Amino acid sequence: MDEFKKIGKSFVRNSVFAGLALILLGVLFVVFPESSGTIICYATGAVLCIWGIVQLISYFAADNAVAFGSFGLVQGAALAIIGIGILIRPEFLKSVLTLAFGLIVVTDAVLKLQYAIDLMRIKASGWLAVLIMAIAMLVLGVIVVLNPFATAAVLTIFVGIVLIVDGISDLATTVYISRCVKAVKKAIHNAMDFDEKPEEPGNVVDVDYKDVK
Repeated sequence: MDEFKKIGKSFVRNSVFAGLALILLGVLFVVFPESSGTIICYATGAVLCIWGIVQLISYFAADNAVAFGSFGLVQGAALAIIGIGILIRPEFLKSVLTLAFGLIVVTDAVLKLQYAIDLMRIKASGWLAVLIMAIAMLVLGVIVVLNPFATAAVLTIFVGIVLIVDGISDLATTVYISRCVKAVKKAIHNAMDFDEKPEEPGNVVDVDYKDVK
């Protein structure tokens, strides 16, 4: 039970950090469309380094049962190395900046699609909203990758808006999923209490996701 709780906290922490990072980078794109390339590169490198260090600290600070089977060590090391590489050679990321963030949005949208499918399978009432958000972000991400815009400045501002929306949708999805997790924890707690009581016909412990909003 404690391991389940810690895994849930780790998911929320990472998701919230990712959402806030996307919003921050999106604001930089919108506010500095002409000179955002270098600024975004250094900001991205710094964010990845911090994110990687946080992942590494979380991995080594976690209990053995929680750390086992996780990818915290690999993810943390990879993020930190990529971040350091960007800080050392920011011109490489600058040449593919908008494409890189377009692919990030597309990848994030695919992850949201999986969340929507998983929520649908457990009959959670909010799965449709998550699905709509995922499809919308997938379309926006594809637009960024295809780059139909006439000028680089317009593309930069559009990417910034997309990143802000994606970050907000990440935070909203995280809040909803965390509520679903709390429903699961409550059901497990009820099941444990049920096991300690004498059996009574008709008593069934189940998770009601329909009330999660």
